[in-house]
Amino acid sequence: MSDINQCTFVGRLGQDPEITVTPTGRKKAKFSIAVSDKWTDESGIKHEKTTWVPITAWNRLASTVESYLHKGSQVLVQGKLGFSTYTDKNGIERTSTTVTMDFMQMPGQSSAGTSKTRIP
Repeated sequence: MSDINQCTFVGRLGQDPEITVTPTGRKKAKFSIAVSDKWTDESGIKHEKTTWVPITAWNRLASTVESYLHKGSQVLVQGKLGFSTYTDKNGIERTSTTVTMDFMQMPGQSSAGTSKTRIP
């Protein structure tokens, strides 16, 4: 069996995507989505925890993100989980996590009921 690195999240953007172009001409979109987990504990108390998931999209997907996503948009994202290390301004080594998007789907409504816009 081969290894698999694939994550799927559904959440809402906390702010508009940040769009940049690298010196080599690659378009990059960075944004975070809020993914909430709700549960009821054994004593019946309801809880909710929100996790912010950082997402990076490149090239054609970055252009799609730029055109269609904005603060508050709900989106399904599939991608690969990655880690990188860097040294902060105080000289402390830090690790950051990001999901490099390779698929997105935007839930939507149509007059005939629910439909979905699927972007490969």
